[in-house]
Amino acid sequence: MTTVAISLPASVTEGDAGGIGTVSISGTSFTDTVITLAPSDPARLLLPPTVTIPANQLSATFPVLAVDDALVNGSETITVSAKGPNFLFVEGRTTITVNDNESDTLALSGAAVVTKGGKYQVTISLTQAPDSDVRIALSSTNPDLSLPPFIIIPAGQSSITFDVYAEDDGIPNGTQPSNITAHVAGWTDGTVSLNVLDNGRDATTGWPTWGNGPAHSGYQPVATGGALYQAGWTSTLGSQSLGNVLVIDGVDSLNPVAITDGVLYASAVGTGNVSAADASTGVVRWQVALQGEISAPTVDAGKVYIEQIGLGFIPYGFLWRFDAASGVTDWSVPLDPFGTEPMAPVVVQDGLWMAGGTAGLYGINISDGSQRFYDPSPTGDQWTPSYRDGVTYSWASDIFSASDAVTGVRLWTLPLDGPIPNLMESDRAPAISGGQAFVVGSHALFAIDLLRQKESWRVGGTFTGTPAAGSNIVYAISNSDVLAYNAQTGALVATYSTPDSTLAGQPLVTNDTLIVSSPTQTFLFNLATQALQQTLPNGGGVSLANHILFVAGGDGVVRSYYPPGTVLADTAITQTIAPASAPNGSPVTITLTVTNAGPATATSVVVRDPLPSALTYVSATSTQGTCSASVNNVACAVGDPARGRHPPPSPSPPPRTARSTSSTRRASVPTSTTPTATIIAPRPSRTPWRPRPPRGPLSPAVSPRE
Repeated sequence: MTTVAISLPASVTEGDAGGIGTVSISGTSFTDTVITLAPSDPARLLLPPTVTIPANQLSATFPVLAVDDALVNGSETITVSAKGPNFLFVEGRTTITVNDNESDTLALSGAAVVTKGGKYQVTISLTQAPDSDVRIALSSTNPDLSLPPFIIIPAGQSSITFDVYAEDDGIPNGTQPSNITAHVAGWTDGTVSLNVLDNGRDATTGWPTWGNGPAHSGYQPVATGGALYQAGWTSTLGSQSLGNVLVIDGVDSLNPVAITDGVLYASAVGTGNVSAADASTGVVRWQVALQGEISAPTVDAGKVYIEQIGLGFIPYGFLWRFDAASGVTDWSVPLDPFGTEPMAPVVVQDGLWMAGGTAGLYGINISDGSQRFYDPSPTGDQWTPSYRDGVTYSWASDIFSASDAVTGVRLWTLPLDGPIPNLMESDRAPAISGGQAFVVGSHALFAIDLLRQKESWRVGGTFTGTPAAGSNIVYAISNSDVLAYNAQTGALVATYSTPDSTLAGQPLVTNDTLIVSSPTQTFLFNLATQALQQTLPNGGGVSLANHILFVAGGDGVVRSYYPPGTVLADTAITQTIAPASAPNGSPVTITLTVTNAGPATATSVVVRDPLPSALTYVSATSTQGTCSASVNNVACAVGDPARGRHPPPSPSPPPRTARSTSSTRRASVPTSTTPTATIIAPRPSRTPWRPRPPRGPLSPAVSPRE
């Protein structure tokens, strides 16, 4: 086969002398070779219909001229094909821009102020209606403003309006003066100025759901600095000690965790154990046992949302809402009966959206769990929708669709063809960033322009999971690599290679670091140099909050990793009991003292102490915070202990008083600058009671120490 190539000037302008084009072939011929030229718009570009390449030559030139048509028709990009004389020649193609020599003036108008997370409109006006469709290029000085790269103003129309989104990047950066410019070559540009206001949200301190928000971008707007992470605490949260559920080896793999307000929320994939733990220590605050497979948690406005799928002995699934502070169930509603490994639901303001077990998109009112709508069309499982400005976007069975978030009405659909529809997606969702959605299909990575509702570009290959997107780059897992593409063009810009071919899930990207994991390892790359800067010896779902990396493993363990120099709290607890022995009916005072060796303040510390069965609770007080008791279980919330030394006045839990006869209730509280607890306990025999260490966990934020 002989390949034909064609080259043209980048542009020509009406009325100018034009330029020179060249056609070439990949191999010489003993006879003349006739190449046929065909412009997509011959009314604006004048080319010879054929060009002859002489025998034994590889190329020939020809004149290129713009047609001076005296019409107001702006610039136009024209495609030119070059075809050989028969099927043995591979066609060549290129483009050229024809600029108008009739000019006009563009004027832009729009709101002077917009807040991050909002949408507003900009109008372009011309002094006269064009004679044909005109392509107007759009640009912005602020990367947080998402707008189409161009817009077409139809012939005979002198104005057009388009939407602009002020993306919520989660970075508190005040008011940003910005400009939007409209441009047509040879015309006078139009510009509108506006201020983009901060909405006060700081996304860097939390990771509220899978993918770090309803857009599932996988992006955290921080810089890690490239320093090596150090291992912190570990906590087994996949254990199933609650409920009547069989668990192999006592643990189950974990979904990626969510973190908000210093608390980590975890869920076990197959056993239904939901846990809340202190994000700085890993100590459990509460646990709830569900049954069947459950999703990763989504945390919003003090509530935790979990989707539960029925399996076998469970005839249907549920959507659950728990109070984030206590784990108390607010409500649960039955849903689609079957499926596998549901993904985290999406919560925005008063609505929730989620995939059904094997088919369908649910819209839910979060106030009471009532159903807004159910659309049965999206099929397959292991996917979740994404949300942007009142629209949910679904990616299932190689069909991308947009739905109204209130009514569920399909706004538009875009089949992204594949050789075989992928009916069983795995950990897949649209990643939305900069006005585009990025999805992994059965044979390609796709970019979809949400404003124009069409495919922007695609890259063929074998990809898995969900891509991540940030700073105009898209990151997609391909076997043992993460491939990075320009979000606007789809051009490959970097390859991040690992020795592990089992990479899974979604990459996590910051301003300077790429993090990707397999079931057994986690890899951290320098974005700028593409160098692998650290390999962590454990894998699983990754989350990043407050610069701390959390890896939720298949062994049921959450592992934390801290950057060097991280300021941490160092809490401890000591216990004294007086008297050392006591007859029945006499008071016993147990004093628990919490100290924090710092250097950071410990947040929301709660001390818990279940009394021995021989003692009966009488009272508990604290020099800092408050105490409560349920039967013989005492809990004292001592607040946020700063770094300090005991006794003056390091935070401690209160004294508790108990008596050795169940009929006596009184308290004795020692004088102290430190919180203490007093307990009086009964013992039914005449044998004097002698103290022993308290049983069970003393605190979700501190551990007992004799």
